[in-house]
Amino acid sequence: MKCPKCSSQNIISEGNRSLYSKSITFDFFECGDCGMQFAENPENPYEEETHSLPTREEVLEKIRQKHKSEDARQDKIDKLLSGSPLQPPPVYSALSNLAQSSKNKTEDACELLSKFPFLTNRLLELINGPCFFTKDSFGNCRDLLDAWPLESVTHIVLALEIVDLMQFSDALAVSKNAFWTHGVVSGLAAKSIAHFLGENDIQKYFSTGLLLHLGRLVLASNMPDAVRKIFIQSNTSGVSLFDAEEKVFKFNHAQVGGNLLAQWGFDKDITDGVIHHYRPNKVKNPPQAVYIFHLSEVIAHDLKLGSSGEKYFPRPNSLAVQALGLTRSLLDNIKGEILSLVDEAKRLIIV
Repeated sequence: MKCPKCSSQNIISEGNRSLYSKSITFDFFECGDCGMQFAENPENPYEEETHSLPTREEVLEKIRQKHKSEDARQDKIDKLLSGSPLQPPPVYSALSNLAQSSKNKTEDACELLSKFPFLTNRLLELINGPCFFTKDSFGNCRDLLDAWPLESVTHIVLALEIVDLMQFSDALAVSKNAFWTHGVVSGLAAKSIAHFLGENDIQKYFSTGLLLHLGRLVLASNMPDAVRKIFIQSNTSGVSLFDAEEKVFKFNHAQVGGNLLAQWGFDKDITDGVIHHYRPNKVKNPPQAVYIFHLSEVIAHDLKLGSSGEKYFPRPNSLAVQALGLTRSLLDNIKGEILSLVDEAKRLIIV
């Protein structure tokens, strides 16, 4: 050992003592030639805590457990839907089959719709109104199907049929009118956002936005007592219905609704939008539909027209607004547009 000042090796030990912390001690020395005092060799009698990286097997096991949990959740949803009597509405189902297999789609679809005049008249009146930005007026189904793809017409038919035919349970603790009013507002908002983004099939976004809480109806019809418990838990503890559903069922109504629409032939991007609309930040690289339906629900909750039963919808996701290129003034314009359209849309959809 050498003196740090004069490099002399005439060093005298003065023992050790702790400084700053009782867990760290220093050895003190004095140079016998220049009198320099210094300390060296700090010692920590306790081993330093180390954080080792997980092994490959630990990482794989974590992935396996995650997949196992997801598979168990999907099994529960599949079991629920397979045991449910809910089937695709008849006219929607027939039109979907025609779209896939018929060589004369327009002729066959017109013949089919002519058998349901009440539904068809509402369909034409809704489309001819201000809701769908159409410049044309369609006097009959043939005119409509000459201008619109059959798939677009089919989506509007689905929305009308579901509202007409879907059994409504009092377990939801909201009225049928309030529930579907909320759906109409969300559908109008989704359609307007999709139109701004240049989407071709805005009818698909309207119908899906309207049916965004279809899974909650499925849960209430199949497990009314559990749904009543969830509403009570949400009201008394201040948690969202969404979180209460996950606690009780280990899945949520958005996953049920998204899976049901997938069985009915909806595109994966749209069904992913339904499944993840509540928490878009939980999915990596989400399709645009996730953000569209998230913001359509934000708008519906802001306007407070009707109710899906949910009191605690999250704040708008900033990434959703940025990703879609929306501005505050545009969102305000969409809200104003909805307020001018909602009564007419309700008159034709909720009968």
